[in-house]
Amino acid sequence: MKKVLPIILVVTFFMAYLSDTSFGKVTLSFMIEVGQGLPDPIVEKLVKEFNDSNDKINVKLEPIPGDATDYEMKIMASLLSGNPPDLFTTHDNTNFKYAKERLLEPLPKDIADYINKNLSILLKGAIRKSLSYNNVLYGIPWLGDWVALYYNMDMYRESGIKSPPRTLSEMMEHIKKLARWDDKGNVIRSGYTLRITGHRAGIFDKFVSFYTAYGGTIINKDLTRFLIDSPEGEKAVQYYLDILYKYKADAVTMVRDTTAFAQKLAALHAREPAMVVQLKTRAPDMKFGINYGVVPFPREKATARNAAFIDALVVPSNAKNKKEAWEFVRWLLKPENYTRLQIGMGSIPLLEFVVRDPYFSPTGEGRYMEVFLKEALWIDPPHANFYEAKTKIGEYLERIFYQKIGLKEGLSEGVKEANSILNR
Repeated sequence: MKKVLPIILVVTFFMAYLSDTSFGKVTLSFMIEVGQGLPDPIVEKLVKEFNDSNDKINVKLEPIPGDATDYEMKIMASLLSGNPPDLFTTHDNTNFKYAKERLLEPLPKDIADYINKNLSILLKGAIRKSLSYNNVLYGIPWLGDWVALYYNMDMYRESGIKSPPRTLSEMMEHIKKLARWDDKGNVIRSGYTLRITGHRAGIFDKFVSFYTAYGGTIINKDLTRFLIDSPEGEKAVQYYLDILYKYKADAVTMVRDTTAFAQKLAALHAREPAMVVQLKTRAPDMKFGINYGVVPFPREKATARNAAFIDALVVPSNAKNKKEAWEFVRWLLKPENYTRLQIGMGSIPLLEFVVRDPYFSPTGEGRYMEVFLKEALWIDPPHANFYEAKTKIGEYLERIFYQKIGLKEGLSEGVKEANSILNR
């Protein structure tokens, strides 16, 4: 028995080693936010291709479900505990926060030079602002996301409207004509499916398009006070309330967002480009350019901006396998791999060789992306508490939209609490 025990221990240790190293390979932990779904199929496909082609490294995807706040808490806990993943994706412009606390590894020089050389010409400034801290790049561009206006072309033709709106005033007239009601006056098709519930930071982000379209400024220059409790803020909130309660062209009881648009329960919707990819499976009978189109979000003033997010793929400064992680990143950045990644995720193309791919040409399947590339953008400022603060405002906006608090009181209280978070 004394001889058997050491043998059992050795075998157990060896099996654990093989499991952890995938039969001799170094296993990289790759943590990725998936919301309520699964990783994009293209991400899984590329990881498998890398694993099959590399005899020294095995990348293990670790999809994290839940909302963005849950994901950030899990990431931060792993970083501070000293047991981080080898790679993870950031979200909602939070890259700088990790970099500021020295929790991320700067890009190796060869990768940084490659990124700087190939950045999208139109988006260079936005990408560098999102991925840098003190002018040092801390991640590669992973996903670009901001909204444009989707419109159902069949419903436009049915309603006798010749072209999509260019101003908010014009859009309101369209919304009233596009909505449909039953014989009791209940809306059964929304003229516009408003973002009024769900992830609170997302409520705020969609509101930015309306607020800045009226000329509103989001925050002061020293990042100590939100400015949406203003005439422009009140006007933007009233726009929502008029759709919901004055014209009853949408309702809190209606199916919302992408689901509503895919099920033909809404004529207009502001959404990111990934919705084009999603509609291919969720509404295969809806064809881009035939049944629906995408145009710039309407504006009243030139100050209009859409909230933009450029997520990054990063390596923690205390990752156990940094050398191998950067090897995977280099493989992923090869044009044939990175282009497939961006197209498959429905990302706004962030590197110039992706922009120039035939898929995005004027006659290509991804020609809709030209609209997104020309949008004016708002990028969250580099403030450690901004994400939490805007989430608080989103919470109050939701309460206003559901008539649980008055317009002026809701904006005032929301800004007051958000400012407290900014100035902690």
